[in-house]
Amino acid sequence: MDREALKNKLIEVFPNASFSENKQFIILTTTSDKITEVVETLKNNIDFRFDYMFCITGEDWLNYFIITYHLRSTHLGHELVLKAKIENREKPEIETLSHLYSTAELNEREIFEMYGIHFLHHPDLRKLLLPDEWEGFPMRKDYYDPIHIVELE
Repeated sequence: MDREALKNKLIEVFPNASFSENKQFIILTTTSDKITEVVETLKNNIDFRFDYMFCITGEDWLNYFIITYHLRSTHLGHELVLKAKIENREKPEIETLSHLYSTAELNEREIFEMYGIHFLHHPDLRKLLLPDEWEGFPMRKDYYDPIHIVELE
């Protein structure tokens, strides 16, 4: 399936999602409450077969968070960027995908530690890089570090 056919099939299967693209990727954006349903379809649908998650990142946009997943089909040779928007900054949470992709487990721990985003049903959600006594989430844009004085202008 070429890129245009893939995009058309994604639009057909996920009519409530939004789509964009750049030179390398088609980008599918959904809400955080739909992430498990969307990813299960992307992984199991014969037309997609996204069997490999090669990257997960967190993003802070001051009013909301985005979790970005990079997926690849090793069988069909296509790639996709999936974004899930988390609206609740006070209690940001999203379902874990570690039961679908083993690569998600450590990436989700790092995002939890750096952004404070809770991955529901994660098998081992604890700090990975920072000491246990560390307070706050250093990748958040509203994080204040009195020692290094990192502030937004």
